[in-house]
Amino acid sequence: MPAVSFYTKVVGTVNVEDSCTIVIKENELTERSVLESQESPKRNVPCSSGVQWNFRWYPAGDTPANKDNVTVCIYVDGFINFNVTVTIEGNLIKHRLDPFGSWYRKIKWVHVSHHDLQPFFCDGKVSLTYKLSFEVEVPVSLINHSIFQSCEGIPTDCEIVVGTDSVKAHKNLLQFIAPGLYANFIHNTVESRSGKVIITDFDYKIVKATMDYLYGCQLEDVSIETVIGMLRFADKYNIKSVQLEKVPFLNLKNETFYIIVHYAFDCCKDSLFNDCVKVFKRREDQLKTTDKFAKLPPAVVVKILKSAFSLSDTCEILRHAHNYGFPGVIEYLEFPMSLSLSLQNFCDTASYAWDHSREELKKTCAKFFYDNRLEITIMPAFHELGNTAVEIMKASLVSK
Repeated sequence: MPAVSFYTKVVGTVNVEDSCTIVIKENELTERSVLESQESPKRNVPCSSGVQWNFRWYPAGDTPANKDNVTVCIYVDGFINFNVTVTIEGNLIKHRLDPFGSWYRKIKWVHVSHHDLQPFFCDGKVSLTYKLSFEVEVPVSLINHSIFQSCEGIPTDCEIVVGTDSVKAHKNLLQFIAPGLYANFIHNTVESRSGKVIITDFDYKIVKATMDYLYGCQLEDVSIETVIGMLRFADKYNIKSVQLEKVPFLNLKNETFYIIVHYAFDCCKDSLFNDCVKVFKRREDQLKTTDKFAKLPPAVVVKILKSAFSLSDTCEILRHAHNYGFPGVIEYLEFPMSLSLSLQNFCDTASYAWDHSREELKKTCAKFFYDNRLEITIMPAFHELGNTAVEIMKASLVSK
């Protein structure tokens, strides 16, 4: 697999912190007017490649409705998520947030009531510290795990074997971060006696990348395929410390859609799957005609269609598949549909079969009708089929 180019660098997120402190004098609460304010200089968000933030504070509030509050307005010149907490000498103080965002800027108004501030004034003033936690996108190669950095110099006592290769590890640490792997060593098993666990369902590159990440090594030339493989490995072996869950969403685009939606389906990542569905709904024509889409398991495509277009049953999914060109879905759903014919679903199934000229399914429906004609012919839904009902009865005489 080729290394990821500069323009397709796989990204993740890290949380970085910054803070600001303002000093409010007690007399400002009454002597300042509403909207009277001061503004700080701009400062860089750490690790953000130049995104800046600053704040403006209003001792007597920013609007008449907020006149009994100290209001601080925090501006971030870039679409970076951030959270705010307010403390006085390390103690959290109650505050109200009013967030606002646009395509180029995020703003949060933070209101602390004068009433809540009163007990904290000392010598006529109080210091409020606003702690900000920014969620910054960075290349995945820069996201290092630190839990094992203290393991240097401690001898390893187990191996994870993949084919002719292996990765050395520490059992005690696996106990806490990879219970699924550690379970191999806790009973009188071959693995416990040999100190080796054999992995057959992941390749060495994925296992090595995962363990390197857990041991705090920097990932080199990582691709989205590698990250998805690491997440699948972590999911299967209950590895809790692979903190890359946001990476698929941050890298969701046409060329990565297929591997990400497949992972979301297999590993029951409902939120990520819903994000994929939104992308598919906007780009159906671009995505469905590719070789990669054709290789997706039909069950994945069925769930995508059902979710994207609010299709309630098999017949609706099949009709959509016919109208918009999903032959794999048709093949996947039609045969089990023919095996599960019942009085309850007969009319919908027959209607679909005749509307879309599904000859084999029509024969199955005709035979089912003949065998159950007394019950079906008195069903209101059958009479609502109109000319199709006549065609079904004719076909049943041929198939009997």
